[in-house]
Order: sequence, then structure tokens, then C-alpha cells
Amino acid sequence: DLVLTMSEPYLHGGDGLEQYQVFRIPTGITESVEISAVEIVPSNNAIAHHGLIGYTANPQSISAAAALDDADPAAGYESFGDYGVQVEDRLFGGWAPGIEALMFPPTIGKVMEPGSELLLQMHYGPSYQDELDQTTINIYFAEEPQEREIVTYIVTPANLSEPFYIPANEVVSFHGTVYVEDDLSVISTIPHSHLVGKSWLVYATSP
Repeated sequence: DLVLTMSEPYLHGGDGLEQYQVFRIPTGITESVEISAVEIVPSNNAIAHHGLIGYTANPQSISAAAALDDADPAAGYESFGDYGVQVEDRLFGGWAPGIEALMFPPTIGKVMEPGSELLLQMHYGPSYQDELDQTTINIYFAEEPQEREIVTYIVTPANLSEPFYIPANEVVSFHGTVYVEDDLSVISTIPHSHLVGKSWLVYATSP
């Protein structure tokens, strides 16, 4: 229902280095819309490693992202691990090779507001020749009224019971906790490691 594309192609240099680059994509909508699915479609799978979408309608966050964009001579701006600014939804959508569009159950989904922007963080893998990418985001509107809105909880190193440090040649386990105060249902969990990680156990306990 809505096709959003990076405003210009990104040139990923053939220097053998990987890159995390964030691209501002205004939604252009004029009234609030309910979302049933989000799909990320890279134009160059030779370098696209994964993509994450942050969502914001906050004018301060949008201005801060614009300043970062203006300061970076390349398309978009560099940011490892996050979007470089505060966003209301840190996982509005995501993609990795083999993953299909993020589709929500009926009557459950997300909302986009007028004046909002999507911040697309693309992780590009190393290449030894110059490559271009101009990723597209496909947004599908809900066909029936939503009864509940999806909220994303992020477990970060701040939630761990010990410092996030792995000594050389050792295997270390970490335990992190997020306290949930409201009554809710879990749609999915998405473990993700930027550098190193082997296995995850995710569970819920009641008081």
C-alpha cells in the first residue's frame, strides 16, 4: 500500500570493510494509519547483511537525524548498534537473508503517524569492489481495525546482571531481565548478535 525507497543509492566502497549506515525515509503520510506488515527489500544482496527499521514521529529526533545526515558526506550517516538518535520504536521492521516480510496477526499491528520518519539501518558486509544499494520498504495497511498495538521491548547490556565482557578464548553466559508491568501477549522474540553469540534461552516467569 505504501512503497518507500532510499532517496539516493548508497555507495559501499570496495575496501573490504563492513559498514552500518542509517538512512532517513519520511513516510509522507497525512493521517494516522494502521500497519499489518512491513517488508524490507534490498536492491543489492551481494552486500546487504541485514536491515533494521526504527520509527519516530518526534520532531527533535527527526532534526537530530537530519543533522547527522548532513554531517556525513555519504548517503545517510554511520551508526553502529542503533540509529544515532532516540526513536519510539526500535524494531518497526527487520530483514535478514531468508526472512520473509514481518506480518502481524489480525487485529494486532503497528501505527504510523503524520510527519513520521523511518530510520533504516543497513548493515553492509565487506566487499572488494564498489557496490551500490538502494533499499525499498513496503508497508501494508491493516484491512480490519486493530484492537491492540505491538510494543517492542529491547534487552541491552544494561539489563544484564554482570558487565558484558568476554575474555579471550573463553565461553561466557549472560543473564538479562526485563520487568513487565502490564498484562500482555508475546508475539515473538528476535535474538540478535552484532559480533558474537551462540545460543539463547528466552522465558517468562510470573511473580
